[in-house]
Amino acid sequence: MLAQDLAELYQVETKALNQQVKRNVGKFPERYMFHRQSNKNLNRRPGPK
Repeated sequence: MLAQDLAELYQVETKALNQQVKRNVGKFPERYMFHRQSNKNLNRRPGPK
């Protein structure tokens, strides 16, 4: 589930959910959290050396 889905489930704004996770990071196991990179970063190719 993404933060947007969880926010909808708990009927709060996504921003508020993300703030609470940041404030209570010790309560959330690291293996359940990840940050999705934007597609722009995923499609980048290394430049010439």
